[in-house]
Amino acid sequence: MEVLELIRWSQPEDPEWKPGEMGEFGHWMRAFSCAAILRVEQEPWNYKYNDGSTDSTTIQLMFSLEALPVDVSREAVRHLAWLILKSDPEGREKLKDESVREYGVALFWFALHLRPQTEDQDLISLAEWTVKRADELRWDSSIAEFSGLRQMVIRCQERSAWELFGVRLSEVDLSDRSSDLQTWVRLIAEQLLD
Repeated sequence: MEVLELIRWSQPEDPEWKPGEMGEFGHWMRAFSCAAILRVEQEPWNYKYNDGSTDSTTIQLMFSLEALPVDVSREAVRHLAWLILKSDPEGREKLKDESVREYGVALFWFALHLRPQTEDQDLISLAEWTVKRADELRWDSSIAEFSGLRQMVIRCQERSAWELFGVRLSEVDLSDRSSDLQTWVRLIAEQLLD
């Protein structure tokens, strides 16, 4: 786990970064490490020593998967949907698992890029659910004036990565999609940025 956690923090674009590799191989390593860390947080391993960095692990995974020369959107959607289901997404347990915030945004991103296209209404439902759950999970009263998604970004070690992702999300060409979906994409992007 220590090696996976170290590689999770790697920066494959930076030739000076150690440990880890540069370029495509570095992204494969980081993607594998992040996916493995997120997986072992669930049963049967229940590894809960991810130092509160699930949000960082998720964004690192997203950027590495995007950098790979193959489209793994379908696999990412499956993995993230499974993580959401295992994370008590409706908060029935007394322990609130705020990971559903980052999992929901990541699932939305990869589902938005699936081919054939995911139905707009399905994406809108996912966006609504993600924003609602994020707002219900506001856990830091010192930044209570912010949305749940913005709180996630503010408290994340990889804050700038989430903000960069918000910019990328706002730049997605949705000209062939419904105006309602376009509105939800803008809303999520703005909450990650503001």
